[in-house]
Amino acid sequence: MRLLNSCDRFATLVTVLLILLGGCTAESDPEESTPDSSRTSEPAINQPATGHNSSNSLTWQGSYARVLPCADCPGIETNLVLHKDNTFSLTTRYLGKDDQVFKNSGTFRWNEAGTGIRLQGLSDGPVQYQVGEHQLIQLDKQGQRISGDLADQYVLKKQIALPDHTPVAIFDAPKWQLTELLGKPVTSSESAWLAFEKEDGRVTGFSGCNNLVGNAVFGEGGKLHFSQMAGTRKACPDSTPEMEFLQVLRSTASYRLDDKILVLIHAEMAPLATFERL
Repeated sequence: MRLLNSCDRFATLVTVLLILLGGCTAESDPEESTPDSSRTSEPAINQPATGHNSSNSLTWQGSYARVLPCADCPGIETNLVLHKDNTFSLTTRYLGKDDQVFKNSGTFRWNEAGTGIRLQGLSDGPVQYQVGEHQLIQLDKQGQRISGDLADQYVLKKQIALPDHTPVAIFDAPKWQLTELLGKPVTSSESAWLAFEKEDGRVTGFSGCNNLVGNAVFGEGGKLHFSQMAGTRKACPDSTPEMEFLQVLRSTASYRLDDKILVLIHAEMAPLATFERL
């Protein structure tokens, strides 16, 4: 009888231990035994960039044009118009072949970064462009910048309508070479020069030692002022002529254009600088 009681107590003890061990195992990681659907990972959704980029920071809508390189003709006259509703119009003509004009239209999509577009529905020709300030850069089939000696020729410039008072002839000259500064003749072969860009109103040049870039703003009645001028900072042996030239640009209020001569003026005073068309 005492032996039976000992067995019963042993069996009871084993049973209790099994129950306790089973309970610990069940509570050790409930998520493994009972999956929670609310914790299931979802695939990430690609979102467009939210910071400043070409799509939200530039006035990109407009007309862009360029004669692009052509393998078997002098060039491809190209005009691409981007509309605010993300539609486009593309016109191309192969120079030297015939006068046939090819026209395409459709929609375009921005990339995730908001820096480039892809023309939809085109089977031939380039479809990807990087969008920059007043320009579109044609990309290759892999969406990369075209490199090599002809890289600059794949940049389409934005066509900006010039006001009626803008002197179109001033843009026809590749350069305007400085010949006189503050009443003194300039004879150095390294004298300063300016070049005006019709597409975006930019002015580039050389101030005698450093390169410069900025904006040329024309107004009615021969008004002209230069703004946002910036230049390189190369050390110069004699900085005086360059500093005088830069001060002239800051002081310019108007201009006079006479055939091949461009004169910068401050109010009704004597000419500040005289340039000759090259």
